[in-house]
Amino acid sequence: MSTSFDLHLLGWKAFEDLVGCIFRDILGQTLQVFAEGADGGRDAAFCGSWTQKDKSQAFLGSFCIQCKHTSKPSNNLPISIVNDELDKVKRLSSAGLCDNYFLLTNHTLPAGVTEEAEKRIIASGAKTALIFGNEWIGRTIAENPKLRRLVPRIYGLGDLTQIVTHQAYRQAREVLDSIAPDLGCFVPTGAYRQCAHALREHGFVLLLGEPASGKTMIANLMALSAADEWKLQTLMISSPADFSKLWNPDDPGQFLWVDDAFGTTQYDANRSSEWNQLLPKLKAAIKSGARVVFTSRDYIFTAAKRDLKISAFELFDDSRVVIQVEKLTDVERQMILYGHLKAGSQPFQFKTDVKAFLEDAAKTRKFLPEIARRFGNPKFTGQLSPTREGVLDFFEKPVKVLFDVVSSLAAAEKAAIGLVFIAGGRLPIPVSADHKVTGTLDLMGVTLGEVKAALISLDDSLLKKIRDGSFEYWTFRHPTIRDAYATLVGSNPELIDVYLAGVSTEQMLLEVSCGTASIQGSKIIVPPDRYDVIIKKLNEYNPPWTPWSDPIKAFLATRCPPDLIAEYFSGKDISSCIPQSAWRITPHNAGMIILSRLGQAGLLSNEIRQVAVNKIIKISEREYSCRFAMNFGVGGLLTTEEETTTIDNISQSILENSDFILEELKDDWDRESDPEELFSEVDGTLAFIEMNERFDEDSQKKATSLRNLIKELVRELGNEIEDAEYEKLDTEEAIEVDSTTGRSVFDDVDQ
Repeated sequence: MSTSFDLHLLGWKAFEDLVGCIFRDILGQTLQVFAEGADGGRDAAFCGSWTQKDKSQAFLGSFCIQCKHTSKPSNNLPISIVNDELDKVKRLSSAGLCDNYFLLTNHTLPAGVTEEAEKRIIASGAKTALIFGNEWIGRTIAENPKLRRLVPRIYGLGDLTQIVTHQAYRQAREVLDSIAPDLGCFVPTGAYRQCAHALREHGFVLLLGEPASGKTMIANLMALSAADEWKLQTLMISSPADFSKLWNPDDPGQFLWVDDAFGTTQYDANRSSEWNQLLPKLKAAIKSGARVVFTSRDYIFTAAKRDLKISAFELFDDSRVVIQVEKLTDVERQMILYGHLKAGSQPFQFKTDVKAFLEDAAKTRKFLPEIARRFGNPKFTGQLSPTREGVLDFFEKPVKVLFDVVSSLAAAEKAAIGLVFIAGGRLPIPVSADHKVTGTLDLMGVTLGEVKAALISLDDSLLKKIRDGSFEYWTFRHPTIRDAYATLVGSNPELIDVYLAGVSTEQMLLEVSCGTASIQGSKIIVPPDRYDVIIKKLNEYNPPWTPWSDPIKAFLATRCPPDLIAEYFSGKDISSCIPQSAWRITPHNAGMIILSRLGQAGLLSNEIRQVAVNKIIKISEREYSCRFAMNFGVGGLLTTEEETTTIDNISQSILENSDFILEELKDDWDRESDPEELFSEVDGTLAFIEMNERFDEDSQKKATSLRNLIKELVRELGNEIEDAEYEKLDTEEAIEVDSTTGRSVFDDVDQ
């Protein structure tokens, strides 16, 4: 059975890029590709000898390659197209530029047309003529996974079950199904190529960008490429605990994808605390062969960097792997907009009316791939005026446009989105009438039947269906739709009550702030007169235990005022906040923040303060750590005298007993953990001595010498671990989207 592709959706420019990949990477020849208007009748050219990679044919002389793209599906090649080329063939042949003429088209070639066309071309002066039609191009795509990786949007122009290898497809079938509609519009950007290179060279990529910038799409395609090239199994990691549980050191063939690594819409300090404890394990996973992709909104990662142990995982601060995905060239923007408008459901008249303004729209400062997708859907453009000002306003004010769309929904549609929102973006199918759903619908004044009909009407515009094994659920078509609804909830006290009545405590901990709007991304701010509801839900919640963090403490520490924290602990033992190891005496440790904030607010008893201080001092001296002295989180706890005495004791112990301490630590290495982690506390203290003016010059010089010795020990131990090696991912060679002059990318968008 042959595989067909909807090549008519590509557009003339993307079709020429596809042809360039076919000639360069499949047929085996690099071409000179001409900008429109500069070729004198040639889209690409070559001069010399050319033997195809499969050695089936050999050619000699000058080559002229011409592309003919049609926007009409299943359209036969008319002989008139070939006749229009004959004068060019004569002119080029007489100039010695057309010994071999190749015509590539997505037209279907009817019987007899190819032979007749090739005869006419030869009669006009070419020595050889070959015409390749839609069926040949489709077969070439189906037979060459490399070509699919180089032009990844092809994945969205055919049946994934036919064109992706069974192994790769089984590994991420549900994920690929969910992005299939957008694959046909994907443009291989600079960030896409940089990501492939970084994965091979460093084993890790952090994709950063604001919402709607395309992070998830690139991560999806990296997972697919890693499965095809390296046979890695894709694992979706939703939390640090998932990583700890799912990573298998005995199976290095794993592609680990961590979406929204440090929080979904706002920074989750709890995540940073958990990742900090797992960074040695993450480094070990990469070193043994796993490949890891993190994604994060840029403002969330900016907040996370303050708390992450960058020294334990330097790649978090490495520009080679930290990639800003929204940095797009003008032509990349144009082709993204073209693809979404062409593949969208806008009527012909709309495309014609806005065509003249599309190049300006692609240049707007706020241009993002997701906004381009919405522009292709009438659901989002109902209020748009098809003028230059109206089109530019749509791209320059995407948040307002989306908020207006969500605000203007009918009651049943708004309730449908509300149920998905309250369910944390995973509303089970079918929707059952349990007490939470029924109560929510009663408060919103709609019936379950009306909501079920609304869910269907919103499919593929604001919502979409996802299947995860045997579980199917409704989720948001894009996270920014969730953001818009959260803004709506946050601006309406009645909707806050509906939200609090229906949301799970686990989800509430990720979304709510109490009495303050200081957390970027926080849309739902609960006023003081609803604190009793918050405390009630916290008291009823029994979170799953992890050795690294406590979600309730993280919520109280970062999203609640001191009076709410004190009220919560009024009947509880606050001693659970006292740290039990040096790595918990950090600025992002929830227990430390709670104790410090209560201390500064005068809400912490002196008895608890003294117990906490004694524990901090004992741990620090035992682990040779001056971490507490560099931690603003201990403010309100240690007095100046307590801090000074402890620093003196620890620094003296290290400088006088360094040989014994380093040898003891070296003997503790288990050959599985990161050697650098062994010496992290001691090295941190030595760095503190080295840079702090309170120490004399001799102490600082000795600290520097000891730090150099530690580096040698780490290098010595690290040499015992072999790095995994990977072949080059072909996505690195994906054809660049070149600038074009003369013909507009949008020339055939309304055809």
